[in-house]
Amino acid sequence: MTIPQPKDWQAEQFRLTAFTPDSLSESALAWWKGITGAEPESKTSRAPVRIHSAEGPHGEGRLILNIGPGRIDWVLVASATKDAATSPTIGPFDTGEKSFSDLAQNWLKGSPVPMTRLAFGGVAWYSVPNKLEGYKRLAEMLPHVKLDPVGSADFLYQINRPRPSKSVPSLRINRLTKWSVMQIHLLEVVTKAMTVPNHHCRVELDINTDPENTTNLPKDAAPLFKELAALGTEILGNGDIA
Repeated sequence: MTIPQPKDWQAEQFRLTAFTPDSLSESALAWWKGITGAEPESKTSRAPVRIHSAEGPHGEGRLILNIGPGRIDWVLVASATKDAATSPTIGPFDTGEKSFSDLAQNWLKGSPVPMTRLAFGGVAWYSVPNKLEGYKRLAEMLPHVKLDPVGSADFLYQINRPRPSKSVPSLRINRLTKWSVMQIHLLEVVTKAMTVPNHHCRVELDINTDPENTTNLPKDAAPLFKELAALGTEILGNGDIA
């Protein structure tokens, strides 16, 4: 049995998170059009608590910009599927990651705000015929874990394997992953009938810079984000490695 490669995984979500010491006004929502070239479908703002958001279609998914006190999130999520038997997906992880990383790096190249932390997040799934096959796949991808595919249930494995950054000397990068097998029942809206359950190997990625870092990251943080995203793709292609 071979480990699935990034092109074999379906992407459900991508995320860029930036932590900043600055408080931002509603005018920062102009980033959405500046990056996508179009107006967002909707905007909301709660000025008293400094929370702002913009959302609209982008590519095969929906792009969301959330701005809050000390934190900025760009999130690309799968649109609602038209096929009741299909789980939501943005498309293959490798092509989706490249597209999202290009968007993220274009925003970061503009040095929008000072940042103390940066993160790349992603959620991906790989379809399997049943739970047993899903556990067998996970056993291949988790060489440090002794997993009993037949006698196990409700398995969830989380680990952080830090590495030093190659683009920012002395900066530590956390490589946090969560691995599981999920059974998903999808509802046919018209008939209100449950479809045949889907089984997925599921991975949640949170590749982030050291929270103990208090100094600002380089003004152009695009190379750093590219490194974070590449580490996420590496994990999908190799499994849980040091």
